[in-house]
Amino acid sequence: MPRVEVTVDADRTAHLTLDGAEQSFPDLGAAMSELARYARHKQQPVNISVQDGDTSRDLTFTPEGRLAPSGEPPRASNKPTHPPKPQQPPAQPTAVEEPTEPTQPITPPPRGNWADSTPVGRPDRFSGPAPQASPAATTGAGGGKTQGTPRATDGATPAKEPRPNKATRKSKRGLTIPGIVLAVLLVGVVAAYFAPHFIGSPDNGSPQSIESAGGQNPTGLRSVEDQREPVPGFGQRAAWEHKVPAGASVTASDRGVLIIDGKKLTVLDPSNGETKYESTADGQLEFAVDTHIESKAALVWRIGDTAHALIDGEKDTREYKLPEGARMSSAGTHVLIKSGNQLSTFGMDGLKQLPTPDPGSTPMALDGDSLISARFAGPLSVANVENGEVKKVELEKPDENLHVIRWVSAGHGKVVTLWGEAGSSVSSGHRIQVVVHQLDTGKIASTVATSTDAVGEANWVRGQGYQLATFGPYMFSMEDGLLVQDGTVDDVAFNEPRGNITPATVNGTQALIANNVAYKSSAKLLAVGKDESFAIVRSNPDTISGYTK
Repeated sequence: MPRVEVTVDADRTAHLTLDGAEQSFPDLGAAMSELARYARHKQQPVNISVQDGDTSRDLTFTPEGRLAPSGEPPRASNKPTHPPKPQQPPAQPTAVEEPTEPTQPITPPPRGNWADSTPVGRPDRFSGPAPQASPAATTGAGGGKTQGTPRATDGATPAKEPRPNKATRKSKRGLTIPGIVLAVLLVGVVAAYFAPHFIGSPDNGSPQSIESAGGQNPTGLRSVEDQREPVPGFGQRAAWEHKVPAGASVTASDRGVLIIDGKKLTVLDPSNGETKYESTADGQLEFAVDTHIESKAALVWRIGDTAHALIDGEKDTREYKLPEGARMSSAGTHVLIKSGNQLSTFGMDGLKQLPTPDPGSTPMALDGDSLISARFAGPLSVANVENGEVKKVELEKPDENLHVIRWVSAGHGKVVTLWGEAGSSVSSGHRIQVVVHQLDTGKIASTVATSTDAVGEANWVRGQGYQLATFGPYMFSMEDGLLVQDGTVDDVAFNEPRGNITPATVNGTQALIANNVAYKSSAKLLAVGKDESFAIVRSNPDTISGYTK
């Protein structure tokens, strides 16, 4: 029986080794979903040891992909302890919102050997609005009836007890007794507990399967091929190389290659490997993200309560003192900062305060001057933060009998939702539809017929370069919202896309997928330039390599 050890870092990133390949996930829920898929694929139980802070827990996935607890009490870890979590009172179930940053955690130093370097590209954590636990029929996002609506509260009050802000690095989550109770439910519910990201069922009905009349479901991979070059489409030899300590953490993007070695922080030009910026890291580096500050592109990272922005064309960084308890979302084209009920973003002259949405609405993303928010019952609100104009957007319904059961994400001109019939929920196991809408018109860009087992608690993962996004076993184009690959056809498990190339596991083999062709490769790809002018690879523990066409 396979045994997998899962380790959760302070920033909630989860790491595991599966079939000899180390994999990183944005949170424990995503890792558990992958292990459930693995158990179903192998048709055998999988034992799991979860190490989360100073507590560990043994669990087992059944061959059906369900999670069963070991029955053991939590055991103390021999690893160093961490400061306890601050006590926080539970909030009313009004709007689900992940309190940790949605931006890109930097890879921690290697444990034993060396860790995968993490590219820019993580799911946003500002979840959409959620229904109340008790059913109440209301008008749905598309004008029809839906079940459950958020209670009116100030702005985007979280529906659940929030996790400690990972930016402060003051705590680690331990597994609790409620986790044992939830562990006997479907893996979607378990993932929701660990994330947390659970949305209750509107009612107890049993919907029929949904046919996908208008969905786009590609057939999958065109082929699986051996790869001679380190990165498909790029040269065999590196155009430049840069030596780093084996224990250094590295992340890369269109804007730069950011290296953290102890207290030394270095940013390289990804096109030629030359140093763009050097400084000291007075604290723990938490994330880095490509974004825009007003109209200018920038690489932004956070250390403690200070954000640093390296704007294109500038040699020095701009510093921003963040408000207490600030959480950040890179779901949109601009970073959205939330502290309590106050919203802000980065400006050229400091933090720029934003108007808060109407009570009962949940802020989801900031696209340029447009603040995107919604109530669970709809409609979507797009507010111009400069002139105060508010546009209400009704989402086109994929079918008259369907209603929204989950607001997944919004930003970069798209809105992602799950739709089901009355009685379906994110963990009910029923047939549902993933729907990607155009933000400006509310028109459907694409639909995918699937089940809640596949995507009920999945994260919408925007890739580095914002060209591709993955959602469970599906991959979409961020430009037009169309489905570009169905991973269920060829047993593909996607990792975070890098530009137009996506690292993945295909039938247990590591590969890089480009244009629906899987090239067998174990290259640790960090980034691909938006214009495909370069590819960045950590070719070995002490070398970063840049490849060109």
